[in-house]
Amino acid sequence: MLTMTTDDLRETAAKLPELLTPHQRRILGLSCDGQTVVEIAGELGCSPATVTYHKDRIRAALGGVDWDVAKALYAAAPRGEAS
Repeated sequence: MLTMTTDDLRETAAKLPELLTPHQRRILGLSCDGQTVVEIAGELGCSPATVTYHKDRIRAALGGVDWDVAKALYAAAPRGEAS
């Protein structure tokens, strides 16, 4: 499992706008709001498989972190920049 220091988390969180597309940030934000893959798919008008694909791409863009770490990065990102 990949581990990140607090400094790594802060640095990566600050770079979310550079690392993720607006669509990816929206999916991550909806997940942070507690929506399931099926709920996100319904809101975005796509299939759950498409949301899962984007979640995999988000994790890859963030260095292979697990989904809980990705959500923590989103939560730590400065508002106005993460979304």
